[in-house]
Amino acid sequence: MGLTQVEQNRRICTSSCFDFNSSLTCFDFNYESLSRLDMDYVDLLLIHWPVSGMDLKACLDTMFVFRYRKKRTNIVSFTNANMPK
Repeated sequence: MGLTQVEQNRRICTSSCFDFNSSLTCFDFNYESLSRLDMDYVDLLLIHWPVSGMDLKACLDTMFVFRYRKKRTNIVSFTNANMPK
């Protein structure tokens, strides 16, 4: 089986999660984001990190539930990650 060409007119939908110090849980935040976008799936789900007070393991666990069990995203990744110099 060979590689297939990506359809040129396809658009990628991305959502990001960042405020986990609020009353919304990470899971609720993701569903609220999908609702605001009027979608049930996004291609890329980003985690803003590092964020003071964020439980990164709990957040990643939730994101992977969203990806593997709920089938709501294809890719989970980070944004705004500060790399040590």
